[in-house]
Amino acid sequence: MRRRIRLWRLYFYNLTVLIIMEFATSERLSNAHFRTLLQPAILILEAESNTVYEITRHEFSMERLPVQLPLADRVYRSILDAICEGELAPGQRVTQDELAERLNVSRQPVLQALHLLKTQGFVRDTGRRGAVVSSLDPVFISHLYEVRSALDGIACRGAALRGTADAKLWGPKLIEDGRSAVDSGSVSRMIAADMKFHLFVHELSGNPLIVETAALHWQHIRRVMGGYLHRYPAPQTIWDEHAAILDAVIRGDAAEAENLARRHAEAAIANLVHSIEAESVPVDAPGNNESGSVGTSLMRRKT
Repeated sequence: MRRRIRLWRLYFYNLTVLIIMEFATSERLSNAHFRTLLQPAILILEAESNTVYEITRHEFSMERLPVQLPLADRVYRSILDAICEGELAPGQRVTQDELAERLNVSRQPVLQALHLLKTQGFVRDTGRRGAVVSSLDPVFISHLYEVRSALDGIACRGAALRGTADAKLWGPKLIEDGRSAVDSGSVSRMIAADMKFHLFVHELSGNPLIVETAALHWQHIRRVMGGYLHRYPAPQTIWDEHAAILDAVIRGDAAEAENLARRHAEAAIANLVHSIEAESVPVDAPGNNESGSVGTSLMRRKT
């Protein structure tokens, strides 16, 4: 509608200018000449509405301007990505000066980013050692995945009841992308593919509260995924489970889809918690990554 209004405004502005010019150069404007001036408007009225849309879309469209995030937000995302992907390991020292140097920014946006990361629990103060990357706490992880298991189960049930068509149309490509990410060996790609699949199912559920509730915890879930992938480097079985969940959704088997989703989340977190508890050296113990060296790939992150 806005495009159509803009077209009419432009046309009648030009028409008004032409009429004024005709009156300025002649004593009278003939009916035939006036109808000639109106001919474009007659053609528009006779055209289909989508034709008007096409005219305006091609002649008067503007390209979207890229939205540049504030520097502090970009620094925050770079550091958070490094934590979630394991580049900044649990217990590793993080200093403003080194992060600023690696990211080629001043200390101020790094300070702002670290403050937010501390508030969210990704970084913590340890007294004389300064700030370190928080450990993966088994108790917190268990609580987090208890919530995730419930949300994923409800989402898959809803998707099987309301989203079978879209699941069949778009789901197989997500499974394919996930397997490709595993083959690449890139932790960041594997995390992104996993999140994309689960967000897809959440949206298929038709319940916006599931999406909103899960969004509150996605960054911590990302980090847990990273911890799992670093400990279990051949996770094709994850995508076998995803494929089984998708198949149940496509078939409209709500009970099976919910059951598979819950088992998928519970099995993954049981393995991770067991692995963390079995590690002999606590990740926050003095002497572990004491140097505080920031991974070299962090230096290449675009901010």
